[in-house]
Amino acid sequence: MNDEAMQSMTKNSSKSSATVLPEDLILEILSRLPVKSLLRFKSVSKSWYALIQNPNFVFKHLQNFTIPSRNRDFIFLHRKDPVIGMEKNGLTSLSGKNLEVSFPIEIPNSFKKANRIEISGPSNGIYCVLTENGITLWNPALRELRFLPKHAIPFSAFVGSACAFGFDCLSDDYKVIRKLLPKRGGPGTATASGARMFEVYSLNTDSWKIVNVYEDSLVFLENHCVNLNGIIYWAGYKEKREAFILKSVFAFNLGNEEYFEIPPPVFDKKKTFDVSMLNESIALIAYGLDVRSASQRFDVWVLSESYGSNGNNGDLWTFLLRLEPHIPKVLSPLWFQRNGELVLFKNQKIIMLDPNCQGIKRIPIPRSRQVLFNEESLISIKGGKCISYDEETSHHFET
Repeated sequence: MNDEAMQSMTKNSSKSSATVLPEDLILEILSRLPVKSLLRFKSVSKSWYALIQNPNFVFKHLQNFTIPSRNRDFIFLHRKDPVIGMEKNGLTSLSGKNLEVSFPIEIPNSFKKANRIEISGPSNGIYCVLTENGITLWNPALRELRFLPKHAIPFSAFVGSACAFGFDCLSDDYKVIRKLLPKRGGPGTATASGARMFEVYSLNTDSWKIVNVYEDSLVFLENHCVNLNGIIYWAGYKEKREAFILKSVFAFNLGNEEYFEIPPPVFDKKKTFDVSMLNESIALIAYGLDVRSASQRFDVWVLSESYGSNGNNGDLWTFLLRLEPHIPKVLSPLWFQRNGELVLFKNQKIIMLDPNCQGIKRIPIPRSRQVLFNEESLISIKGGKCISYDEETSHHFET
């Protein structure tokens, strides 16, 4: 139902009690509308305003937009590049049944102008944006920005960091985590083994803290990660003889703030792999070019739900399927759609791979740096230094 129909229903219902819809039906209809429409309908009446603000309604709306049978839309981050005429960073959404409808997404001016930008999430419609000015939580549907306080340790003290964001259902809290890769000779000096540091931000307390962990070798985590049930998963490289060559799976539990390694399954070492999500399970996708067929091959494993209850590596992963599409170039796997299609990405191309018939569908996209899910919600991040887009020009970052 569109905005005009809803407004017509409201006007008619005020004229005659015979046309008034039951409250539970109105709630069901409203909970299936996009956030933009709901923000307009808050001005219809005091009762509708109270309903749309109600936490129970906010949760129901979120559930309706994240149902398992619903395939997810994408957004693409375009990095500014004066060489090709791209003067500002931008976001584009790809939506529709066949992902054929493309339209720009309004982003804050500070994101457009940033020299460095990486986006994590979404988690319940909220994104975490890292720029040279700091870290910001962002709900694009509500047009809200929340600037996080200064870090306990500055970026300049480290050669790199992996930033991730997720929701901890145990404490009902949103957390940002940074895995810090220290400089040799700097604080938390990089050594073959020893103590490492995570910096953890809690939205509930609006503060950062240091979590010390131990690694048996230096680990570099990739930016791409998966958040499932309050645990963040990465693929990462372990150092051997001062080179990051041994790849494994690493995880951070947002609830108890513990960091651990999950040994990968045994596969052809000429392949690399990424972590993804498949039907509410963690999947490992090993991929590379098959020499004989000169095309790409994907092997998919799923992490056991009973992981942690036994120490047998052979029981950790279950081999699920092999895909051998006729794709001559190596494309990175991103995730599985809820209809089972595997999404592949490289620069200006998205490929949807059907595991049932091994058919492929090519979707041209603008040159992109990142691909993420497009997710919206009514969950507000107000509090602390939270502003709307309209207030952004008067705000100055703390550096």
